[in-house]
Formats: sequence, structure tokens, C-alpha cells
Amino acid sequence: MLPERILGFDFGIKRIGVAVGNGITQSTQSLTTLTAKQGKPDWKQLESIIREWHPEKMIVGVPQFDDNAHPTGQLALRFARQLEGRYGIPVETIDEYLSSVEAVSRMKTDPAKISQKMSLDAEAAQIILQTWLAEQMRQEL
Repeated sequence: MLPERILGFDFGIKRIGVAVGNGITQSTQSLTTLTAKQGKPDWKQLESIIREWHPEKMIVGVPQFDDNAHPTGQLALRFARQLEGRYGIPVETIDEYLSSVEAVSRMKTDPAKISQKMSLDAEAAQIILQTWLAEQMRQEL
């Protein structure tokens, strides 16, 4: 059974997009974008989000290119391990290949997102979470 509350993250060296999802309803929404300094997140901001949403699981997008170690991918894996270690909440990673490209496409075609000044990184986090949920549903069939 899928967890009810899930947080998704689009990790970046300067910004980390955050989205929330519900495994029961299969719904997701972008939340916010946090600033990071040289790949280090603002842990106080993250803790505030985790306290507000009480996730049962967290998903971190990790860039992977041709099975080669990508520098940002290594930092994203570190971020995932730190999340799990700090908060004791299970964390899974997923290949976030092209999530930012898809986010740009969505932003261009959805005037509401542009007028809300929705963050590209938060939109990418939502795509990462949607992808993870879809994979979980396929596995359950």
C-alpha cells in the first residue's frame, strides 16, 4: 500500500524544488523552492516543511547519465541519505532524467502557473513525484 503523504525533491546545487503528494489519491502539487548553498540545503526550512506535512516517505530525484557518476547526482544521493538520517523517514531515489525539461514545457503551456510565478524547481519536484507514483502503481498491478 502506498503512503498517504509523500514529499518529493528536485535537488540542485543552488535550489531544491519541493512537492507534496498523496499515494491514495495519486495527487501531487508543487510546494516551494528552497535555496541551497553549494549543494547544502537550509535544514531549518526543510524541517519546517517536514513538520508541516508529516510525510511517510520522501522521494529525491537523482540525475543519471549513461550510468556515469554525475557530480550533482552524487550530491543528490548524499542529500537523500542526510534526509533519511536526520528525520528517520524512508527516502527513495528516482532518476529525474528530463524532469526540468518537462517542467519548462508545462510552465510554457499553463498560463496559470506563469501567473502564479510557480517555480520551475518546484514543478520539476512535482514531476519527479508523479513519476514515482506512476511507477509504484505499475508495480502493484
